[in-house]
Amino acid sequence: MKRSSFAVVFVFAAIVGTTAWYVSRLQDELLKTVALSDAAHYSSALEQFRTLYTSEVVATAIEHGLTVTHDYKDQSAAIPLPATLSMLLGKSLGDGGKGGSSRLYSPYPFPWRKHEGGLRDDFDRKAWESFQNRPNEPYYRFEVGEHGSTLRYATADLMRRACVDCHNSHPDTPRTDWRVGDVRGVLEVTLPLAAVEEHTESGMRRMITLLLFLGGAGAAAVLMIVRMRTASHQRLEEAHEDLKRTQEQLVHAGRLAGLGELGAGIAHELNQPLAAIKTLSELMLVEPEVDHADDHRLILRQTERMSKIVDNIRSFARQTPLELVSIDPAHPLRAALELLEEQLRINGVNLILDVPDEIPTVLADTASLQQVFLNLIVNARDALDSIPEGEKVLRISVKEENGHVVYRFVDSGPGLTPDVAD
Repeated sequence: MKRSSFAVVFVFAAIVGTTAWYVSRLQDELLKTVALSDAAHYSSALEQFRTLYTSEVVATAIEHGLTVTHDYKDQSAAIPLPATLSMLLGKSLGDGGKGGSSRLYSPYPFPWRKHEGGLRDDFDRKAWESFQNRPNEPYYRFEVGEHGSTLRYATADLMRRACVDCHNSHPDTPRTDWRVGDVRGVLEVTLPLAAVEEHTESGMRRMITLLLFLGGAGAAAVLMIVRMRTASHQRLEEAHEDLKRTQEQLVHAGRLAGLGELGAGIAHELNQPLAAIKTLSELMLVEPEVDHADDHRLILRQTERMSKIVDNIRSFARQTPLELVSIDPAHPLRAALELLEEQLRINGVNLILDVPDEIPTVLADTASLQQVFLNLIVNARDALDSIPEGEKVLRISVKEENGHVVYRFVDSGPGLTPDVAD
C-alpha cells in the first residue's frame, strides 16, 4: 500500500513538474517570437519612414533650394538628412519610454558621427560581418543586462541610388567607391523585455500554483481509490478462502456418505467460479492502476453463482421438499443466463434465445430449475470449446406444446462420442 501511495505521488509530481517545465519553455519561446515580430515591424517602420522622407520631403526641399545636412540646426533654410532624422526619431522613442530605441552605424562613419556611429561592441561587429554574406537576413541576439533581458535586432542598411553620388563626393566621406546595393550600415532596434518577462513569470507562478492544487487533489483521489480497491481485494480473498473451505467440506462429506460422483460434480461446479475469482483478484493486484470495473462486476456474478450453488447443495443435503410455486417459465432460464452470460461472451459463444412474449405459468421449484439450466448451459459451453470461434452457437427455446412447456438446448458442438452415447 505504501509503495502504491509513493508511486501515485511520484507520478503526479512528475506530471506537474513536466507540465510546468513545458509551459515555461513554451512561454519563453512565445515571448521571443513576439519580440522578434515587434522588432521586425519596428525596423520596417523606420525603413519606410526614411524612404518616404527621402522621396517626398528631401527631393521637394532640394527643388525649393533648401539644404539637406547633418548640421541643419546651424544653418538657415536647412533640414536634416534622412539618416540624421531616423536617428533622432529612434532616440526620441527610446527616451520617451515607448519601449524601444534604434541606432544606425557602420565601420565608415562620417567625422561628426565617429563617437556614436562606429562599431562599438561585439554585437555591432558580428552584425556587420553577417550582412557581408547575408544582407537580406536579420541578425539578432537576446541579451541579459542589469536592467533585465533585451532583444537587439539588426538589419542591413543598403546603399540607395539617390545616395551614391552624395556619399562618394562629399568632402568628408570616409569612402568614395560606394555602389548601389552595398551594405553601408546597420540599422539596430533594441527592445527591453523585462516588463513582459515579469508579467509572464507572474502568470507562470499562478499556473504552477493551480497545477499543484489540481495535482494534489488528483493524487488524493487516486490514493483513495487504491485504498478502496485494496480493501475490496482483501474482502474477496477472505470470501475466496471461505468458499474454498466450504468446497473441501462438501467433498469430504460426499465421500463419507459414499457420494463420490456427486462430490466430484460439486467440486467441478465450484472450481469454475473459484478459478475466475482467483484470476481476477490476482489481475487487480498486478494492475492496480487499471480500471477493473468490469472485473468487479464479473466477480460479483461469480460469487452470486457460487452462493446459489451452495444454497442448492445445502437444500439437497437437508432433503427439504421442493417448493412448487406458480412462476413465469422464462424467469429461471433468464436468471441462469444472467449468471453465465459473461462466460459465454468470453468463450465466443453466439447465444440465440427464442422466448415468446406470452407463455402460461408453470408449477416449479425456481432454484432447482435454475440449477438444471445452469448445468445445461455450462455443458453446452464446454462442448463448444473444441470448435472454431465463429461456429460456436447455442440455441435455447421455450415453447408451449400439447399443454406442456418445452425447453430446448441445442449447441453446434460435436455431440456425444459413441462410447458414452448409451
